[in-house]
Amino acid sequence: MMNMNVMLISVLYIFFLSGVDIVAIMESWHVSNVIINPLRDSSMGYLAVAYALYKIFTPLRYMVTLGGTTISINYLKNWGYIKPVPSAQELKNMYTERRDNILESVRGRADDFKFRTGQLKEKKDEIIEDIEKEIKLKIEDAKEQIKEKKNDLLDDLRKPLKIKSKD
Repeated sequence: MMNMNVMLISVLYIFFLSGVDIVAIMESWHVSNVIINPLRDSSMGYLAVAYALYKIFTPLRYMVTLGGTTISINYLKNWGYIKPVPSAQELKNMYTERRDNILESVRGRADDFKFRTGQLKEKKDEIIEDIEKEIKLKIEDAKEQIKEKKNDLLDDLRKPLKIKSKD
């Protein structure tokens, strides 16, 4: 937007420098003397006059912009490039439908989360049970090995004693 403003002031300034009589043009458009008289004053420089005209034409630029935008939007709507704005009831229905979809999605995800949490708990319990069984088996094996070693050691201790006693 700033570039358009600078460009407009620059064009007006160049018009004044090149000798275009803007005051005469404005008089032919029947612009009020209240606006034209300060521009006739030769003590104002070209840049000041260009800036004054820029400020005078600002409301006109806004009207053209608003009117042009409205016409462009209507044209684009007629040709199908822009969808028309839905009515208040349609917007309310769209909102309700979208809200219901989101709530349903959230509920579905919550149910899925609960289901997966249950599956993970079951899996955890199975793993703990398997580990406990493995530990019990290893303890039983270790007990058996200790008993066997104990018996072997006792047997080894008794054998030399038997040999000595026979002598």
